[in-house]
Parts: sequence; C-alpha cells; structure tokens
Amino acid sequence: AKAGRAATQTLRATVLNTPAYWARQIIRDPIYASFVSNVGWVTPLNTMQELALIRGNKSPEYDLLVRRGVISHVDPIMSPADTSAFARDIGKPKKERTLAGKAVGKFSHTLENVHAAVDGATRVAIYKAALKKALKEGKRGNDAVNYAVTKARESLN
Repeated sequence: AKAGRAATQTLRATVLNTPAYWARQIIRDPIYASFVSNVGWVTPLNTMQELALIRGNKSPEYDLLVRRGVISHVDPIMSPADTSAFARDIGKPKKERTLAGKAVGKFSHTLENVHAAVDGATRVAIYKAALKKALKEGKRGNDAVNYAVTKARESLN
C-alpha cells in the first residue's frame, strides 16, 4: 500500500506541477467556473490578472480565501517519507540536507506555491465577481463576503 501511495503521489506531482497543466487550468477553470457559479463571466484574462497579483503578494482576497480554507498555500502531494532515499534527504531539517536535497526542496516548494497560486487565481476572480454581485443585490458586510467566499469554494468543486 505504501509503495502504491508513493507512486500515486509521484504521478500527481509530475502531472500537477507542470506549466502545461497550469496553462490548461488558466484556460479551462474560468470557463467552467463561470457556468457553475452564476456570478457572471470570468475569463482566462481575469485569472491571469489575479495570478500576477497573487505572485506579487498583492492579493488580499487570496489571503482571505486561504484563511477561510478555500485555497491551500501548499498542495501536499509529495510525502518524503514514502519516496526514495533522495526524497528522505529533503525531509531532513534544512541544515542536515545535502546540497542537492536543499536545491530540490526549494524547487519543490516553489512549484507547490505556483500550483496553489494558479489553482487559486480563478477562485479569487470568482470571489471578486460574486462580491460585486452580492453588493449589487443589496447584501452588505459579512453577508456579502460570506456569499462571495461560498461561490469561490463551490465554483471549482
């Protein structure tokens, strides 16, 4: 079972943490979310704009959705304990790792953060559209925010 889980996690990591998959997400997710969320159209351009803000640490909406559990900063797709000795090296405290282990750990962390940002960008765009719709419909304060958070959560599930 452990070997099967490690193989599955490795496969997920190699599929999800690639620019080709991210490009597909940037195009497909906004279109799908627009149909499902019922808050208006969110385009791939909206998602790319949100992605730029997220990567520049200029998206308070992204941080709000992370705090609310809608978006996860790090996608826990790799378990170093379940992979080879090289991966076990990455699982060691940073000061005990080999130079290669430190480099791979940093690269892996960067990929995970980019993956979370790409995944979250459409949710942020949906959140903004839903908040705008809620305010237009007369919802105020927490009611409007909760409505928008719910739409962001439901849009890609």
